[in-house]
Amino acid sequence: VVHAMRKPYGAEVMRPLLAFSPRVVVYVAPSPAGLARDLAAAPWLRADRLIFVDQIPGTGGLLTLARLVPA
Repeated sequence: VVHAMRKPYGAEVMRPLLAFSPRVVVYVAPSPAGLARDLAAAPWLRADRLIFVDQIPGTGGLLTLARLVPA
């Protein structure tokens, strides 16, 4: 489980995940855009399931949960 609290992790955190050769990563992102940025830094992973949680109705913020698998 990877939980990027308020901002995306970026390549410095996503790249070392490759060393673990994960079959599945559950990623909790602060927003869909944050998830997209971190996936761009981890081209060996792809999202095969997404869940969006509207924690603060009336705002544009959506907590994003993703199941990531090897690309």
